[in-house]
Amino acid sequence: MRYKVTFAAGFAAGYVLGAKAGTQRYQQIENAWRRFLDTPQVQQVAGMVGGQAGSAMAQAKQTVTAKIPSMTHRPRSDARAAATDAGDNSAYPASEMT
Repeated sequence: MRYKVTFAAGFAAGYVLGAKAGTQRYQQIENAWRRFLDTPQVQQVAGMVGGQAGSAMAQAKQTVTAKIPSMTHRPRSDARAAATDAGDNSAYPASEMT
C-alpha cells in the first residue's frame, strides 16, 4: 500500500510539473512558428501559392463547365418516355410526369 501511495504522489507531482513545463514549451514553439509565418519570404511564397491555386481552380472550373452539358433540361428515362407515349400513366405519379 505504501508503494501505491508513493507512486500516486510521484505521478501527481510529475503531472503537475510536466503540465506547467509543457504549456511553456508549447507557447515557445507556437511563438516561433508565428514569427516564421510572419517573415516576408513566407508571406511572399504564400501569396504566390494562393494565386496559383486560384488560377488553377478557375481553369478547372472552365474545363468542367465546357465538358459537361447543361443540366437545365434533363431527358426523361426511356421507360418513362415509353409509358407516357403509350398513354400508360398509372405506373408514374403525376408529380413525376413533369
